[in-house]
Amino acid sequence: MNTNELTVRNVSPEVLAILQAIPEDLNVKDLASYIATILRNEYGSHNYLPFIISLIDHLENETY
Repeated sequence: MNTNELTVRNVSPEVLAILQAIPEDLNVKDLASYIATILRNEYGSHNYLPFIISLIDHLENETY
């Protein structure tokens, strides 16, 4: 999905800027590591399971 499609789907400008800053050649293991660091440092371990459940739901249902 390109950033134009994300704009249409009402992604906030802040989130869009973050997504645009991610290099296209970033491998998924590094991306997962960065997301895990953000989740751990900014949201706390009590949010791990809700995040994973939501992520799986969005991946399976293509909801944004």
